[in-house]
Amino acid sequence: MRCMLILVFPCWQVFAGTMSLSVHVAGENAVPITNAVVKVSRVADPLGRFVDSPRKIRESNTVDRTGCWQKKMNLHSASVFLHVSAPGYYPEDTNLHFRIKSDSALLGPQFMDASASVPFVLRRMKNPIPMYSYGTIHGLRFPARSGRFGMDLKTGDWVKPHGAGETADFFVDVPPGDSAKPDSADVVFQGCGEGFYRAHKHPSRSFWSVYCVDTNALFSTRLHLRDLDDFSPVPPGEGVSKDEYLVLRTRVRVDEEGRIVEANYSKIYGPMGTQDGRFFFFSSVFNPTANDTNLEFDPNQNLIPRSKKRHMGRFVP
Repeated sequence: MRCMLILVFPCWQVFAGTMSLSVHVAGENAVPITNAVVKVSRVADPLGRFVDSPRKIRESNTVDRTGCWQKKMNLHSASVFLHVSAPGYYPEDTNLHFRIKSDSALLGPQFMDASASVPFVLRRMKNPIPMYSYGTIHGLRFPARSGRFGMDLKTGDWVKPHGAGETADFFVDVPPGDSAKPDSADVVFQGCGEGFYRAHKHPSRSFWSVYCVDTNALFSTRLHLRDLDDFSPVPPGEGVSKDEYLVLRTRVRVDEEGRIVEANYSKIYGPMGTQDGRFFFFSSVFNPTANDTNLEFDPNQNLIPRSKKRHMGRFVP
């Protein structure tokens, strides 16, 4: 048995798939980030697992002065996980899957391409601040089959008497129906100057929104929500898809001439809709400082009570 292992061992090394991988890291201004660190995780040599070696090979590498790192690697699977970080920037990661011509237990994967180049664009951390952020896992159950319910983004709950909320940032109207689990609703903003505008998430794994609110945008006052389990095409302007988010202006106070003198700003990441008799959204971020248009939330300084954090989903800047 020992002789067989000695003979097979070189085969695993020689016949593993070979890939030349290049990583390029830059900021949003296209300037290379020269102190970025690239972490690579890939499947280890299968034979080594019989002698208690790690199942994964992990290594860290610093890019060169052009923001690049490259290496020719022997791969025992068709996927590689990359994580890129740099001081003062939001990290990014991706799980690469390479195209293969063939794959076998003896020869390993044979790739369609001999090389791969992966660009990373890191977004700078400008001014992340403490805010109230809630991530929903199962959604917030509607208090009744129909009615108007106020939503407080600071407490992440319905306003009293249906929940612990004090101030309604918006209302959710559930129309009368025969079903015990409402499958549609409308988000309504009532206050003068209050409303929302829709935006597409930034192509980032860490920070999806704009840094600051566009106060000159057109704020809408009503949004129809569809059932998230309904896979029929969603008409434009209805619901919030997983690739979108809302920027909200609420708690508005105006002067005698109707001009806004005070407001709070927040954002809600999609998907957003109704689901199984609940009001569902991916996560929300509420800036408690009046007239502060900053939407860059620091997940390490979430202002919600610690007891609530155990029941929340992912917190996103």
